[in-house]
Amino acid sequence: MQNVSISDAELLKFAIENGMLDTALVQEKIEMQKREEMLCKHPYEIYQGKDGKWYTYLPDDKKGRVKIKRNEKCQVQDKVIEYWRSLEERITIEDIFKEWSSDKLSREEISKATYDRYIQDFNKYFANIRDVEMKYITEDFLEDFIKNMIHEFSMSVKCYSNCRTLIYGIFKRAKKKKLITFSVTETIKDMEISKKSFKKTIVKADEQVFLCGEKKVVEKYLEENPDIINLGILLMFKTGVRIGELATFKPSDIDNYTLFINRTETRYKDENGKDCFVVKDFPKSEAGVRYAIIPEKYQWILDAILKINPCGEFLFEKRNGKRIRTYEFRRRLYNVCDRCKMDKRKSPHKIRKTYGTILLDGNVRESTIIETMGHTDISMTRDHYYFDRTNIEEKRAELGAVAEL
Repeated sequence: MQNVSISDAELLKFAIENGMLDTALVQEKIEMQKREEMLCKHPYEIYQGKDGKWYTYLPDDKKGRVKIKRNEKCQVQDKVIEYWRSLEERITIEDIFKEWSSDKLSREEISKATYDRYIQDFNKYFANIRDVEMKYITEDFLEDFIKNMIHEFSMSVKCYSNCRTLIYGIFKRAKKKKLITFSVTETIKDMEISKKSFKKTIVKADEQVFLCGEKKVVEKYLEENPDIINLGILLMFKTGVRIGELATFKPSDIDNYTLFINRTETRYKDENGKDCFVVKDFPKSEAGVRYAIIPEKYQWILDAILKINPCGEFLFEKRNGKRIRTYEFRRRLYNVCDRCKMDKRKSPHKIRKTYGTILLDGNVRESTIIETMGHTDISMTRDHYYFDRTNIEEKRAELGAVAEL
């Protein structure tokens, strides 16, 4: 006959359902188990001294630990249990945040870079409530906190969205641990937050993309000074790849002047606060797995890159064989903007926005735009990557050509 293992909890449930035990006995059993758990996790030995007294230590924030002494062993145990119970009752918002974010990192649900951003946002926006105990949190408290945070930090919609991720994570976990009774999802859904509460971000088209004249000047400079970093920036103009994708290309990704995009660079801080740059074997999003197609008239760019670095593990490497990092491309682009006497420096992401705008203005098929940009739908490109690239004089000439004006 096969042996069947039954847990204590299952046995107790069976006994109650069949009238073999009452709830008082069950509660007593649970309490005894809880005591044993707390005594087991106590880091210090409970021992009897030569004087017959019983001793142990309790953790202390200032001294590190303090010694306690009692006549009976059970009295020491009661003191230990009292201490650990008090800690359980003092669970703070920060305690739950650390538990939630650390778990997501350990399960690789988020990257180290995302984890670092969570820490940074928590330290900035939750500073005033981080030590508040969960047992004191109410729906009114949470609503006041959210509205005050939006006002105090003049938050944009995007900034609030990032913070809301933390709020959901913290308070959903607290609900599961039975530290709060309300639903954070329902609380936020029922909140009335006016659109006027959020900071309005004024987006000027000429600051978001390279204008037609700027692009010509910058590309001319890059072509006339074709070292490997300048050629990489030029390749961005012709393919619209993200800078993190550019910095992690390998020769093995090349097939018929097409680059397979399947990795990116990510940055995080180590335990000493030093920036670490690593290659992540998947792009920014699932839609980011795609091909960068180089138009035939610009295939010479890839040939020139391979001529400079024919045997490297990565497509973009220094002479010492080290991979060229994203910040090195960014720094060079700023320098090129200065050399080309542009009014303002523009980042590599502005190249990508320029590329998206050119595709839309060029009436490229939507399916091609989505696939090339690595977006899930065309609305992402239209809403966030499309800007008017003409300057004031070009607009003046365009309006002047309208007969009825």
